[in-house]
Amino acid sequence: MKLRSSLLAVGLAATLLAPMPAMARDKGLSEAAAKLNDPRTQQALAGTMATLMQALMNMKAAPFIKMMDGMEGAMERATGEKSEDRQSTRNIDPDATLGDLAGPEARAMPEEMAEKLPAMMGAMAGMAGSMEAILPELEAMGKQLKKSLPRR
Repeated sequence: MKLRSSLLAVGLAATLLAPMPAMARDKGLSEAAAKLNDPRTQQALAGTMATLMQALMNMKAAPFIKMMDGMEGAMERATGEKSEDRQSTRNIDPDATLGDLAGPEARAMPEEMAEKLPAMMGAMAGMAGSMEAILPELEAMGKQLKKSLPRR
């Protein structure tokens, strides 16, 4: 269940947050908000993310576990602390997928993501609209901070 929630959260966050800075910079926050609030955009992105999540669930788990083993080993060498819950690829069925490890309920993640994504994009649109309202204050604060900081 923990892996399932983590994968869903990472997927949703990446989907929603990745395009925001570019949209805001290139088109302004109001246009970014309008794009995020557009039902056609929401449905298209939801379908794409469901497909990507399904592909992720079908990927072999062993390479990911092996990579994580390497990262944990490097951390253990750097800190001198042993990880007690380290899961080695030796204990993983070579044919196991990420979906297998995430559990049977993980098979519903692509549909769950597709279902929740439009509402989350709508929420992001609302936040972008609110952000635009305070942007002048943030810019003024940045200018004041720039004047106050010592120069090197």
